[in-house]
Amino acid sequence: MITIEPFPLPSDMSKVIHFRAPTVFDSMAIADINPNLEESATTSFLNRQQDQSAQGGQLFDSLEWTGEDRRTALWWIFVSTRQDTLMPYQFTVDGKEVNIDIDLRELGNTSSVLSIAPEVPIEFEVNGRKLNAKVVPLNGHAMEAIEMARVSRSNHEPNSVPYRKLSNRIAMLEMTHGMRIDGEPPLLEPAIEYRGKLIMEMEIDTEFRAFFAAMTAARRKLTHGLATVYKDGVYLLVTMRELAEGKGEQPIMFPFQANNFLPAI
Repeated sequence: MITIEPFPLPSDMSKVIHFRAPTVFDSMAIADINPNLEESATTSFLNRQQDQSAQGGQLFDSLEWTGEDRRTALWWIFVSTRQDTLMPYQFTVDGKEVNIDIDLRELGNTSSVLSIAPEVPIEFEVNGRKLNAKVVPLNGHAMEAIEMARVSRSNHEPNSVPYRKLSNRIAMLEMTHGMRIDGEPPLLEPAIEYRGKLIMEMEIDTEFRAFFAAMTAARRKLTHGLATVYKDGVYLLVTMRELAEGKGEQPIMFPFQANNFLPAI
């Protein structure tokens, strides 16, 4: 019988999650979810795999976890329950195809935890009015919303009007889900609408540029979980590849695809 070690959330080490090993039934339970909606499958799986009896009957809803917590938790369950943790990966260097096996277990060497509360205060202006907010990591709600927009965008040709509009929507979702403004409505959807309305009212070359720079700087302070690079709605995992003897190492980035970490029969 496989036992998974308790998993402290990288964003808040005081929250410790107890997982049980996936069964055939668990695999079949997520099989009905649209394969393009990996974030929805992730939420369902991470909630389902919690051993609530070891958590005092409590469920820690993974929709509220950060995206980094969610990805690291999937990895944690995967490497704890699989004998073979190698993943083949192909990429191109100087026009030549390179095939390597990445040991996903070694990604643990890149993991980090937050030593501060998962929020960074910033100040910004809208129409000359100063406002205070806290920049926060994107959580499960954000990841599912961004994924829906990304899936819709994939139905359109790059650089087409619908594609560009959905790209703008993804960028807006990243910003509106990535902050909390003092005095905003208490419920999620009205709060998202409120944040978006304020962003739309900003002067581009002054207020918006300063706001975006402040958000970007704040996000750097919130790094945690497996090392990743976020680009256009997709997270890229980072690992190192050894080059020829004496030539050191080369960083490799490859897409984090939840389906690679979810159980399948």
